[in-house]
Amino acid sequence: GDTPAGGADFSAADTGIVEWFGRFSLSIAGSGTGTTIHRLARAQSGITASSWARAGYTFYRGTTNAYQLDFAKTIEIEFAPVVVDASTAAGKIWLGWGISTNGVDPTDKFIGFRIDNLAVKGIYHNGTTLTTVDLVTTLTAGALYRLRVKFTAATNVEWWISGTSKGTSTTNLPTGTYNYGAILIMVANGADAVNVDAHMNRCWYSHGY
Repeated sequence: GDTPAGGADFSAADTGIVEWFGRFSLSIAGSGTGTTIHRLARAQSGITASSWARAGYTFYRGTTNAYQLDFAKTIEIEFAPVVVDASTAAGKIWLGWGISTNGVDPTDKFIGFRIDNLAVKGIYHNGTTLTTVDLVTTLTAGALYRLRVKFTAATNVEWWISGTSKGTSTTNLPTGTYNYGAILIMVANGADAVNVDAHMNRCWYSHGY
């Protein structure tokens, strides 16, 4: 079902579709921009070098934070569809759930994807170490993709691209809980004066099963 009107309650099992409108937060630097329309989120770096943009979605229950990630449970996210612009070949894109940083890799607990020069990597952070897995897939600019990541407690992290499993990892898995995080899409162009552009039309999540 859709995200509950009062926000997701992760003290129990919960699943839903992210409605970006009304709970969207945008952070930018340089020429970065971002937009959301209901279930669509888009981030663009613009053409000024060293620019980035991050669109984040945070869950709330009333006025209390209710988005604690519990890594003793199963956590799953699917971004679909995802479209990237050709200029992404000069930059990076992150999609995932966890800590949000400013145009660089996560520095605390996180599960998701990083797209480098159109090549897809699976990434996760356990609070100490960032793990990167090459998913041996290069995206085609302008095409539609479904990107899915599933964390199974004390077992593995697995990534799918458009329904096909592309990689797993079993080492340095996150444990415990994490109180501050968001489902996000972020782009950065590094030192290149090009516009890195990505958007997703819908995002499903599941936590606690």
